Amino acid sequence: AAGTTAWQAQIPLRAGTPFTWRDWGTGKRMAFVNETLVSTAFPGTSPIGRMVGQGTRAATDVEIVGIMGDARYHDVRSPIPPQTFFNLDSLLGGVMRIGVYVRVAGDERQVMRIIPGEVRRIDPNIVVTDLRTLDDQINTRISNERMLSFLSMGFAALATILAVVGVHGVLVFQVARRTREIGVRMGLGAGGAGIVRLVASEMSLVVLGGLPA
Repeated sequence: AAGTTAWQAQIPLRAGTPFTWRDWGTGKRMAFVNETLVSTAFPGTSPIGRMVGQGTRAATDVEIVGIMGDARYHDVRSPIPPQTFFNLDSLLGGVMRIGVYVRVAGDERQVMRIIPGEVRRIDPNIVVTDLRTLDDQINTRISNERMLSFLSMGFAALATILAVVGVHGVLVFQVARRTREIGVRMGLGAGGAGIVRLVASEMSLVVLGGLPA
């Protein structure tokens, strides 16, 4: 990951000195590593001053100059992976795409319309693509989880409706089957409240215990 402004995104700097524009053009290849990489690759020792390389067969010509705090990069739910933040001198010539983060004050949508023109003014050969806000990025990453939650809510609502329809059908059947009995009870002086309690008590057994009437 290219992280020349990682600390400006409030990723804590644990050790070392942040990259500055004075580091540009020196030809020195430098990198910061996150705490997860330190704990897995350099347990119990300081990685500062050690040399690493990009890729399994690359020369180890990049010097570790600092340690960054852990931060989520690709997935907001998965464990934080080992990460390396290279200075631009380490990347140019070997990387076709770089992600840049811009902190703005005010309406970010207005700034997003200005950024491509400003970049072309600096270097017409640089192409700006896939501009998005941090909220859009997070929403994209959790879209599958939201879809699953909406589906779960939909199935729960459907199950509730089916249960209500089922209970209503059983209630109608019970009342229809005992119409004569209810008529006799009322003829003998039973009040409406008593009939309702009778039916409700039997339906409670069906609802709570799942017992057939």
